[in-house]
Amino acid sequence: MTRKKSRRLPIVLLVILVLLLLVFLLGIVKNQGGSRLEDLSATDQAILTEYNTLYASLRQEDIWTGYALEDKTILAMPGSWGGGYLINPTQPVSGLFAKEIALPEDWDITIYRVAAVTPGLMAFRFEGSLNTIGKDYALFGSPVYFVKYDEASVTEPWSNLHFACFLSHEAFHYYMQEGWPEGSRFSTEGLTDGDIALLEEEYDILCQVQTQLLSGDPDQAALEEAARAYVAVMDRRLAANPDYVQQELDMETMEGTATYVGIQASRRVGYDFGIMYFSNQKDVPMDQVIPQYQAGNLDKSFLADRMPYETGGLLCLLMDALAIPDWQAALNSQTPEDPVSLYDILKSWTTT
Repeated sequence: MTRKKSRRLPIVLLVILVLLLLVFLLGIVKNQGGSRLEDLSATDQAILTEYNTLYASLRQEDIWTGYALEDKTILAMPGSWGGGYLINPTQPVSGLFAKEIALPEDWDITIYRVAAVTPGLMAFRFEGSLNTIGKDYALFGSPVYFVKYDEASVTEPWSNLHFACFLSHEAFHYYMQEGWPEGSRFSTEGLTDGDIALLEEEYDILCQVQTQLLSGDPDQAALEEAARAYVAVMDRRLAANPDYVQQELDMETMEGTATYVGIQASRRVGYDFGIMYFSNQKDVPMDQVIPQYQAGNLDKSFLADRMPYETGGLLCLLMDALAIPDWQAALNSQTPEDPVSLYDILKSWTTT
């Protein structure tokens, strides 16, 4: 019996190897066929069309000073275990594992469909949904920013996970903020009732800004008055609870700027996304947050986990509306030893 089993083992291994080779070859052959844009799935076509729209816009004007996303090679992956699309590679691409997609004549990008069996894709399969800050990624010799997507990436309304928004937001963290002070998540344990009262004042002021910007024709004097009122209440908040508020300002600056970038990218591709957008409602007034929290409809953690994205994004839009000079450059030049927050920029503007 032992001898029969030992004879079967090499045969089983041989069969497995043959099957794996067939899968490998079929994967390559399948990737070589259907190489026109219209041959792709509806989701893949939507993703690539949206990126082409964003790319064309970025070539005309960046969405942030020095953030040249259009110069980056993008690897768009429909999930973890399929293939992917390599967009604008900087190095020649292997013809065995990749097939160039035939695109409309008015497109300016180059796209290669990468076979699922491509050995180089294995490095991305267990990496989550996007690049990790501080880590380098490459495929076929081109440094890449990879992002994974699904159908909801182009069909879900009012979502920060929409493809152009998500890509621009997360790539901004990767390419622009590595040298910024860390704006990590923080706990609301140090938030007192007095802090909540001051926070409500802040949200009331920011709601005025929100209302003005949503009007489409904001009153400049009202925005300037609100900016000064915001700085005044933040001064009081810092005096009352400096440790907590500084953590909030750090995260607000990191995530608020990335939210702003995502909003700008969404506008470039015609997707409806903005400040205080939720799955069931958009343009939620900021002055409703504390009353909803006090009514028990929002967890206290919402104030730290979500609101810095919203307040920070709104402050960026406010600085655009106020035409504050070089505010993006001021943030770009900061270091952990010499940090700059959105509040710092507005405070400096109010005193000049």
